[in-house]
Amino acid sequence: MSELPEKIPLFILDSNESTSLFITHYTKWVVDLPFFPSFEWNFFIIDSPKGEDLILGYDLLYHFNPIVDWKNGLITYYSSNKDYSGIKSSACYSLATAVNSVALDLPPLSFHASLEEPEEIESVLKVVHPAYHQYLDVFSKAKAEKLPPHHTCDHHIKLEGLLPQVDVMYSLSNHESETLWT
Repeated sequence: MSELPEKIPLFILDSNESTSLFITHYTKWVVDLPFFPSFEWNFFIIDSPKGEDLILGYDLLYHFNPIVDWKNGLITYYSSNKDYSGIKSSACYSLATAVNSVALDLPPLSFHASLEEPEEIESVLKVVHPAYHQYLDVFSKAKAEKLPPHHTCDHHIKLEGLLPQVDVMYSLSNHESETLWT
């Protein structure tokens, strides 16, 4: 961790215009996320009373230009030569652990996609080959039971010519016919 030559005022995005915090330190951190290009970046560190110690800077967001879904905590990175899947912001390691390891000059952490429960992680780690540990979410029962995020795309196919008639696909019983046509 290195001290900045000049402290930077931090303005919280709310109605209060006064500076309540200052950024005084930064650290170079190797970020290694699955389905995302590995990179080394300078992160600013603050001493926040609420415990938010790391700031993902504008320069990083500008450089990678990811699609950020704040509601679902999903970051999606697209590259012209490779298709990357979404990355959940909740990782196996906590952000506090990452900041502490950087502050103590420990080796950089490697973040991987996380499962829902620690017990589930342990059980899946035992049966999945280490080469596939970055894809642990694929083996998550909790994640498999959830629908993917809703997109506002319309995949309507326009049919040319005569449209098929609305009709039953199979023979109906008398009761089914009465219910359908009444």
